[in-house]
Amino acid sequence: MNNTTTDDYCSFQVSKLLQDLGMDCYCHYYFFGDKTLPTWAKASMYSGARIMQPTHTLTIKWIRDNFGLHIHTYPTGVGYYCYEVFSIKKREDPKDKIVQTETTSIQWDELYDSSEEAAEAGLLYTL
Repeated sequence: MNNTTTDDYCSFQVSKLLQDLGMDCYCHYYFFGDKTLPTWAKASMYSGARIMQPTHTLTIKWIRDNFGLHIHTYPTGVGYYCYEVFSIKKREDPKDKIVQTETTSIQWDELYDSSEEAAEAGLLYTL
């Protein structure tokens, strides 16, 4: 059993794009210049702007909540992963099922070695 599993965090490129779009959620880690530091580190000790480094999970949820897009990764069946981005219609009545309005992108051009790599590529594509 693997009990060393951890959250996957967004790259600097994705984090910067998210901040430019207005994402301002609490994160455990931030980029300070070329360093990644925990929230409790004193920003005054480091030069440069502070850019949050959210997890993939938080980012995918934020994009879904704010833009109605859902990023989904899955195995291809041949040892690789790919991603899809769905445009989701909001429910007017909470009893209604979520209706998928269209598939924005199915990414089969590139295959990724892990679900995390596919998620990062899906985030870059979406942003």
